[in-house]
Order: sequence, then C-alpha cells, then structure tokens
Amino acid sequence: MKLIYPKEELDVFKEVEKKLNNKCAKITVFAKLLLISGEVFEGFNSCACPQKECPRDEDDGYEKCKKICKQTAHAEVNAINAAINQDLDVVGSTLIVYKHTNICNDCHNYANNAGVGNVIIIKE
Repeated sequence: MKLIYPKEELDVFKEVEKKLNNKCAKITVFAKLLLISGEVFEGFNSCACPQKECPRDEDDGYEKCKKICKQTAHAEVNAINAAINQDLDVVGSTLIVYKHTNICNDCHNYANNAGVGNVIIIKE
C-alpha cells in the first residue's frame, strides 16, 4: 500500500504546532490513525513540563522526555489511545507519522500489539 499526502497536510500541522503551548523542544511529531471504518484520530508528543531546549543528548534515549519534560506518550501512542479510549477497534488500521524518520521500539510494539496494520512515515 502506498499513500501519498500533499504538502498542504504538513502545512496544516505546522499551523497547529504554532498554537501548542506544551510542545517538545526538539520536534513536534504528529500521528494520524486511520481506522478501517474511516474514522481518523490524531495525536502529538505533548509535554506537561516543556523546556526551552531539549535536555537529551544525541545518544540519549527517551528517559529525559519522561522525567524532565513529563511526556506521557509519543504521538503514535496518543493517536492509537484516542481511538481505543472510545472503545473502537484499531485492528488493521493505518498509522501515519509526520515529521519524523522512524518510530521507536516502544511505539512499534504498542502499535503492533494494538493490531495496527500499516505504519507510514512522512518525513518533512
């Protein structure tokens, strides 16, 4: 399956990003979950305690995101949970991740365990 999304959709996310007060200092990642039913759920990597500069070094994992920035989940998990919290079936759905180059192992496992069928990454 190949999905192509127009640049305009990334522009919409950029406008939303400008309005966020609780965004990650390093990068704001958006995720969109497309259910087989046609319903769409979105998530981003918000922080309860955002920093002016990212506290992570280049080789750091995501521990500082949780401890310092109080990030509860990545965009991918937040999008999946938005559907699950409404008791909707996410099996076979497609997860699209914007503005990143990959998904971390935890998000990959979470999506796989939830039954997400496809993951598409759209780098800016």
